[in-house]
This record gives sequence, structure tokens and C-alpha cells, in this order.
Amino acid sequence: MLDEQSYFVQAVRKGDTWLVRHYLNDGHDINSVSQGWSAVSSAVIKDDMDMVLLLLYDGVDVEREDLYGNTPLQLASPVSKGLDQLSMRLIELGAPIDRRDEMGSTVLHVAAAAGDPYIVKLLLMYGWNRNAKDNNGRTALIHAIRAGNHEVSKALCSPMEHTDRLYIPLHQLTACFD
Repeated sequence: MLDEQSYFVQAVRKGDTWLVRHYLNDGHDINSVSQGWSAVSSAVIKDDMDMVLLLLYDGVDVEREDLYGNTPLQLASPVSKGLDQLSMRLIELGAPIDRRDEMGSTVLHVAAAAGDPYIVKLLLMYGWNRNAKDNNGRTALIHAIRAGNHEVSKALCSPMEHTDRLYIPLHQLTACFD
């Protein structure tokens, strides 16, 4: 039998804006979790930008982790078609960009592998360390190169204002010039 939290998260998954608003107006906990998934994580996975924005504007916790320890920003990186808008809003609301998944990957690693130069530039602008390594010792640049994302590789090779000095190991440098 489903509890009240499960019904709320289920309404989010279905994209039922009216029912979600009804639950919120009745004082339902916007940060509740059902079967390991928060409402916002469910909306991000469904790529339901309207629902994500509704939850964000109603004060959802942008640091809330799902069953696997992923934040909404980490989930948005590989799945969202509205990635730039959603990621920007999450970052503006204080989503931690330095959180790592179980493989030691950050949002920057995932965005680099997914081939999204806009998000890569956005994360660098917000001060993320381009030289951070995952559990396998790979930087975002290595992820971009392995995925064949040349535009992202170039973005990662370009020095930006307000970031730490650019350090690119020699074996990665060839991706910067093509």
C-alpha cells in the first residue's frame, strides 16, 4: 500500500501539476522521498522541466540526494534536453557542483562526456576545477576526448577568467589543437 509520500512522488512522476500543487497546498513535504527517489529527482529523470521548475520555485532542497547519492544537478547532466536552463537554475539555487558520484565523477566529468560545451563553460565559470580527477584518475578533458567531443575538449583547454591556472598534461594537450 502506498503512503502519502509515495502518492506525492508518483504525481510528480506522472507530471500531474494539478495534483502536485494540491499536495503542496495541503502542506505536503516537498522534499519527501519514496522508494529512494525524491520528487525533484523523479522530475529530472522524466525530463519534465515544468515540474522541476514548479518544485524549485516552491523551495525544494537542491542538495537532496536520491537513492544512489546523486543530486538533481548530477541527474540533470546526462538526461535533460533543457540542461542549460535547468542546470543554471539549480546552480543559482545553490546546488553543489563539486559533489561526486560513486565513480568519483563530478557534473563536469558527466557534461564533458555527454558533449555539452555550454554546461562545461558554465561550470568552469562557477569555479569548478577542470583538473579534478575521478576514481580512475581521469579529468573531464579525458572524458571528452574518449567520447569524441571535440568542442567540449576545446572548451576545457581554453583558459577562462576567474579560474585557476590552466594545467593540461602533455598527453592530453593534443585534443586542444585540431
